Amino acid sequence: MLTLSTLSFTLLFAVWLMLGVLAVPIKAEFGLSKVQFSWLTAIAVLSGSLFRLPVGLWADRVGGRKAMTAITLITAVPCFAMAYASSYGQLMFYALCFGIAGTSFASGIAWNSAWFSSARQGVALGTFGAGNVGASVTKLIGPLLIALVPAGGVIPGGWRFVPVLYTVLLIVMAAVLWTMSPTPDRKPGAGRTLGELLRPLAEG
Repeated sequence: MLTLSTLSFTLLFAVWLMLGVLAVPIKAEFGLSKVQFSWLTAIAVLSGSLFRLPVGLWADRVGGRKAMTAITLITAVPCFAMAYASSYGQLMFYALCFGIAGTSFASGIAWNSAWFSSARQGVALGTFGAGNVGASVTKLIGPLLIALVPAGGVIPGGWRFVPVLYTVLLIVMAAVLWTMSPTPDRKPGAGRTLGELLRPLAEG
């Protein structure tokens, strides 16, 4: 479970922050202004950050297996659509939608916390948190893929190839999560009220 959650988080984090690299060729293609460029690079990060709390609560209720699989599949849809965007408005909308990938951190933390005792949670959560390296994955392979796959082919090339590739990986990852994760899953928030789940926020 720890291995699967970390791998999926790494992939989702790479998708979440892919515009940090792709926005540069996108700016050139669409002739974006500095303000438009800034919003495009920030919108996915913003939406992912805003929904982390509710997704974390949801993961506690339904279990991390369902939550992480759902996030992975849902992210695949706007990620794929991003490759075919033809306007700034479409770019912003798809980026806003695939920003849900950023909620995978909250979902994965809830999932690992449910499966590991407090004595082992430090190592487990630290291992899972290493999935942040996903941000560097895009920075490392993004420019290479853009250069290797030319635009104009059957498969979208240039910067558009990256979201297509990530879409395939997301679908494969979702299938692996669903079939290989331990069952029955643990759901520490099942049957608890929203007030009970939010109570820790009042502490400290």
